[in-house]
Amino acid sequence: MTAVHAVVGASGNVGRATALALRARGAPTRVVLRPARDDSPWRNQGIEAAVADLEDSRALARALEGAASAFVLNPPAYGAPDLFERAVLLARSIREAARAARLPRLMVLSSMGAHLDDGTGIIATNHLFERLLGDAAPSFASCVPPTSSRTGGWRRPRRRAKASSGRSSRRCGARCP
Repeated sequence: MTAVHAVVGASGNVGRATALALRARGAPTRVVLRPARDDSPWRNQGIEAAVADLEDSRALARALEGAASAFVLNPPAYGAPDLFERAVLLARSIREAARAARLPRLMVLSSMGAHLDDGTGIIATNHLFERLLGDAAPSFASCVPPTSSRTGGWRRPRRRAKASSGRSSRRCGARCP
């Protein structure tokens, strides 16, 4: 039996597209939904559903248990008093969950400019998010979507320096996830 691929953020545009693309390729897929979300639309499509709040690392670890990989993102929280604090809180919870679940591969939705240390405004929340998740799994990648219709789709993979843990990490675009 092929291991399942977990997708966080499936109620949003990118997470939904990721889960559906995995399923269309025949990959066993599990969406991780917030509590009180209806999972029947997913189950009706043959997609497994798990429930976990991203702040609850134990529930998230259970949702990631047995997964071959997970796709996660820093969900928008524009009403939060401090977006940076929120990104750090969620990244720490996801990192703890990924480690507890012994997740082999983690992919994070990124954005243009997230590789920069400063001068990017709110995009710096993704920088923090990625930096904290870089050692959450033995294999880590961040995926940057195209910035305009002229890019013609995802960009080719581009190698990034070794993560501080010495584990391989990369920024990619092609064939993500």
